[in-house]
Amino acid sequence: DANSPLARTHIVIEGSSAPVISGRVSEFARLYSLATEKTPDAPHRLRCTTDSSLVFEINLWKKECINGNGGDIIVEICRRSGCSVEFRRVRCLLSKAVISGNKNTANGIKNTAPISLVPTRRPSPIELRTVIQHAQTACDLICKRGQTQDIITGLRMLAFLTDPNKTNRMFASGVCNMILTGVTIFGQRTEGREALYNHVLNCDGSTVHQYALKVLGNVLDLVSKKQQKYKEGTLDMWGNIVPSLVRDMETARSNPHAACNAMRCLRLLYVMQGARYPSIGDSMRLDMSSIRTITGQVWTYGKVNHVALEQEAREIIKMMNPGLAAHA
Repeated sequence: DANSPLARTHIVIEGSSAPVISGRVSEFARLYSLATEKTPDAPHRLRCTTDSSLVFEINLWKKECINGNGGDIIVEICRRSGCSVEFRRVRCLLSKAVISGNKNTANGIKNTAPISLVPTRRPSPIELRTVIQHAQTACDLICKRGQTQDIITGLRMLAFLTDPNKTNRMFASGVCNMILTGVTIFGQRTEGREALYNHVLNCDGSTVHQYALKVLGNVLDLVSKKQQKYKEGTLDMWGNIVPSLVRDMETARSNPHAACNAMRCLRLLYVMQGARYPSIGDSMRLDMSSIRTITGQVWTYGKVNHVALEQEAREIIKMMNPGLAAHA
């Protein structure tokens, strides 16, 4: 049962070899942008983590034939933690990719823009107030010092509420404005902005830091697409996170999900700089040399191991070096 805490499933590949199957698993991990970790004392095992903190293991076993000539390969997939619904989806895609060797199994899923199934109707004031109250609850949770699980829960709530593909765009816009200004649309103050800022600055590679970057990326994505002009100084503080984002990019090999979210934030800050938010541009110019160097390194790594990193790096390279876009 995929819904059990340690859900296991396995498939048997007939007439293949361990190197071939291992290569298919590695290619799936790259196309699906998984963070992977091999166990030294168990070379047949690969521990995988998705951007949404689903953790599962892939084990390869060889089933010997009776006569000792050749054998079948058994691929075992075991969920360790995270969403069982997502695990079912990933397991299905992985099984198809391993059996068929078709690269498009994962590639088609990851490179297709998400289709929002959220109604686009204008929400009522009561609905909007309810959503803002939920966002305030989430902000209260992320302000709890030392309560890691509560903080993660709050950040997951904000990641959902700021994603227009998962909630009404007006809801997402209202929550994003609350995070950026520290004030709700109803005039109530919240400390969520400062808490999120501190979680983003804390480059410890934790789940908290990773989710904080995801929330900030959602917020900046909506802000960069809006024509709204915030009060002078409202967004100045976010220009100060550029050095922190660069440090996250340097950890692409050990923590690709955090690095990918950091690059998304950096790309959006780059889009927002200039006449609208000059202070952000000033902060980025101080680190431009480091950004160029590290982005090239991340692109090289992502091309082999993590397609989402490769795509984010390519976009930054295109923006900084328009003439080199064709070579990226």
